[in-house]
Amino acid sequence: MSKYPLLDEILNVNEKNELKRFNSNNAMKGAVKKVILSVIYYNGTLEEGKTPDPTRNSLLGLMSQSRNISDEQMGQVLRGQMEGITYLEQALEAIDGIVKPEEKKKEIEPNMAR
Repeated sequence: MSKYPLLDEILNVNEKNELKRFNSNNAMKGAVKKVILSVIYYNGTLEEGKTPDPTRNSLLGLMSQSRNISDEQMGQVLRGQMEGITYLEQALEAIDGIVKPEEKKKEIEPNMAR
């Protein structure tokens, strides 16, 4: 069913069918991905007409709140965040790996008039 065998084990038939439907709807899939990843990728970016807030950026927010931790500890936190982002991206790829619903092929019956 998918290129991620674990999904075949943990998802029930209804969940697999819903993911197939979701995966076949490119607009929905793109919108969900944007919403989930926008929190990670766009926090702290400058937007026209909005007051800049550097604490929305996860790195700058961490630095401003963690003045008492060492650079090594901060690096560990950042590495953990990067691992989380990587796993999230892999999960979204796993959804892409769910087989789209197959269209039923119509069997062509021979033309008896020939």
